Amino acid sequence: MSGDLAPLTAMVRALDKIEPDSAEHVQAQQSTYHAIRQNARLQEQQRLADAWCAAFVAPKTPGQPALTTATLHALKRTPDAPALQPVRQLVSDVAAQYAFLHPHIEFPDVFGDAQKGGFDCVLGNPPWEHTELKEKEWFAPRKPEIADAATGALRKKMIEGLAENDPKLYADFLFARREADAVSHFVSASGRYPLTARGRINTYAIFSELCRNSLNPCGRLGIIVPTGIATDDTTKFFFQSLMDKKSLVSLYDFENREGIFPGVHRSFKFCMLTASGEKRPNNAAQFAFFALNADEARDPGKVFSLSPAEIALLNPNTRTAPVFRSSRDAAITKGIYQRVPVLLNEATGENPWGISFKQGLFNMTSDSGLFRTAAQLDAEGWTLDGNRYRKGPAQMLPLYEAKLMHQFDHRFATYTENGETRDITSAEKADPDCLPLPRYWVAEAEVEDRLIQKDKNGRVTWEWTRDWLMGFRDIARVTDERTAIFGLFPPYGSGNTMPFMFSGTSALAASALFIDSGTTWRREVNLGGAARLATLHFDS
Repeated sequence: MSGDLAPLTAMVRALDKIEPDSAEHVQAQQSTYHAIRQNARLQEQQRLADAWCAAFVAPKTPGQPALTTATLHALKRTPDAPALQPVRQLVSDVAAQYAFLHPHIEFPDVFGDAQKGGFDCVLGNPPWEHTELKEKEWFAPRKPEIADAATGALRKKMIEGLAENDPKLYADFLFARREADAVSHFVSASGRYPLTARGRINTYAIFSELCRNSLNPCGRLGIIVPTGIATDDTTKFFFQSLMDKKSLVSLYDFENREGIFPGVHRSFKFCMLTASGEKRPNNAAQFAFFALNADEARDPGKVFSLSPAEIALLNPNTRTAPVFRSSRDAAITKGIYQRVPVLLNEATGENPWGISFKQGLFNMTSDSGLFRTAAQLDAEGWTLDGNRYRKGPAQMLPLYEAKLMHQFDHRFATYTENGETRDITSAEKADPDCLPLPRYWVAEAEVEDRLIQKDKNGRVTWEWTRDWLMGFRDIARVTDERTAIFGLFPPYGSGNTMPFMFSGTSALAASALFIDSGTTWRREVNLGGAARLATLHFDS
């Protein structure tokens, strides 16, 4: 559509050249601007753009006109046809509600040339919000008792009660929720944000993509966004595109510990991201992580460079940004990765250890019907033996959760009778018979079944027959001393917060892998660029 507005470019540029230094010049500005906004071609393009956007967000209810591709063609061919009056009214109402802004309409001089169009410079601090409606935040100023409900289930029940107790507030809530859902639908379904409209959509991600797409080929972008733009799984395709097209100039990451943003939590991480247009490629981008202020971001000991090829070497599976606290860490790690392949390369299929992963054996929510508490088992006549329950030949095995284990330690914590957890003491660990007690138990047969895979014909295609499992926490943060915490376990049950890693190698080789992985894993989504034999004690 932008090419259709190219003739307006001259008018807009003429407007820019008028200096408001006299009443006559101000009037000339006003009349020129009015002529631009009343231009028939511009108004036609705005109606079509509004209709295209409205098709994604307009309510689809009986009696409402349908907004389809055929409707758009009809509006283009015969925009003033009486039969299209309901469509025009619907589009007008929806456009006013959502305040559509079309860059090629508002800035025809910038986007009039489809090949060279775009801004020379884009600077900003986009909003950092999820697109879905947050019930607690929405009700906080309107009905605090609903916002303060003890549980989400109770809050939903109180909201449903508004249908009778406060119909006006309930209607307002449904309207706001529907509006938020419509925005989410537009973002994910319109095709405008192919790189960032993934998962639980955050506005900072889609604004980042929008800002980048608004650059001309020689332009420059500078924005302040959460560091997740370069490290999160949902934004990895955007970051990959920045690196593949050599657009990334720099990324300086900050911890908010010193309150750079007073209204943001002190542990939150954000970054200053700079990128360029396609005609200003950068062979290597500058990075700095964990800076507390601007001076630290300039420290040569913190700043390092990475090329697209080096990022592909370090994180071949996700192609997200590797995080290093110093330039020395980056240099050492690049040297290691140049000599030793990654644990599992999904792109090439390289998997020398025969590694596979499983997100725990049981889901703590969907599989909860299989779990039994100590009180239930005691009442049914089961006997506790160590941390297993027995009744005749049958056994109920402990269900491990990530909080019960730590580095090389499957006896890190235990549940107490009141349902809380505590660390197991050193004195207790001196007793080899002291075992952690879980919150739940699960039948031995269920555990065995989860360690077998079958095809659609019931034939066993994979079976774990060893009497140990290798598990790790999935709740470590990049700011933790260790970003992967591993332990060996008996073949018990496990929740989804403790994934397992299986190796197809011999037990002896797997033990070497365990020793290495426990000390050297660096965090990367999907576990690419993980353990390597030559990096012992790297994280210690």
